[in-house]
Amino acid sequence: RRLASGGGLITLGQPTSSVQILQTCVVAFKGDGNLAVKVEEIPEVLYVEQDTMFEAQAENWGLNRIDQPTLPLSTNVLFAPVETGKGVNIYILDTGINKDHEEFGDRAQFGPDYVREDTLEDANGHGTHCAGIAAGATFGVAKEATVIGVKVL
Repeated sequence: RRLASGGGLITLGQPTSSVQILQTCVVAFKGDGNLAVKVEEIPEVLYVEQDTMFEAQAENWGLNRIDQPTLPLSTNVLFAPVETGKGVNIYILDTGINKDHEEFGDRAQFGPDYVREDTLEDANGHGTHCAGIAAGATFGVAKEATVIGVKVL
């Protein structure tokens, strides 16, 4: 079992007779190499690895593909939509949306909540991600459309 953490990643092996793992949890630790060695010495820990930073490409070939139905895709203009989506409502059926996200300005609204959680906000982030693809100001398909988050997950 893999456990993500703020200071490393811990992978647990099979439970021993003295330890029974009932559920996976997130483990975070900060420290030097000595702490990592001590954690690695725990019998149930298979290995510890240092956090790694990744960098995503800002350009999205998927957006380029939307406005170019045939190959090869142009490399000089990544996405050049003809319309902006102004006056269009896009309903995002997902984990909700963060309606205050800077990518939406005042173009985001809460829709129905079919999950009945404590908040209408997107506690997961996936719905906001999808809404950003649809109507984000920077890389969205319809940069002036209104997004309405319908919470179904």
